[in-house]
Amino acid sequence: MKNKLNLLEPTLVINEDICRQNLQRMTERAKRHKVLFRPHFKTHQSIEIGEWFRDAGVTAITVSSIKMATFFAEHGWEDITVAIPVNSLEKDRINRLAKNIELNLLTADYEGTILLDSVLKYPVGLWIKIDIGYNRTGIHFADSILIDSILDIIKRSPNLTFRGFLTHAGQSYNCRSNAEIIEVHQQSVSKMKSVSENINQSILITKYQLVTHQRAVLKMILD
Repeated sequence: MKNKLNLLEPTLVINEDICRQNLQRMTERAKRHKVLFRPHFKTHQSIEIGEWFRDAGVTAITVSSIKMATFFAEHGWEDITVAIPVNSLEKDRINRLAKNIELNLLTADYEGTILLDSVLKYPVGLWIKIDIGYNRTGIHFADSILIDSILDIIKRSPNLTFRGFLTHAGQSYNCRSNAEIIEVHQQSVSKMKSVSENINQSILITKYQLVTHQRAVLKMILD
């Protein structure tokens, strides 16, 4: 096969015009359905492509490591969520980020939440990861006792603010039709709503977000 671009190593090759059109369409749909569009940057990990998102009006992003968060923070991104369970051994990097940007982290266990609270010098937002069937990570959606115990830690902490419950319905990867996707979506919404209904509401001191917004996301997908 002839190598028309003379590429000697793995290289990102994309059509900028098509990408920008897709971004504009996604941001417009998110606005129309009143959904916060916080794209994940782990695939492109590119400053230049990140600017395309900024041009489309994106101000908040998601990444998959503290290192990646640092990379994008150094290039002007000021609202970053790290969507993997936090490792408090990275406390120095975490505190440097938290000092300068709006940083949101993810917890999936009681002990890790206590440890995180003990090493923080600056405020961060904290999401609680919920397992709704993918069985990779997170707290089982029906374990309200454990969820309440983590919420209590957050409530008592001067540096932790509860952002909401976050989940990843990875079991949808096995879906082979729109009907199967919709079924997984509906099950996900039901399980996440049950989390909200079963927790001790008196522990909460702030409004929080729930994955019930997936209804709008699903409508966006099927539009």
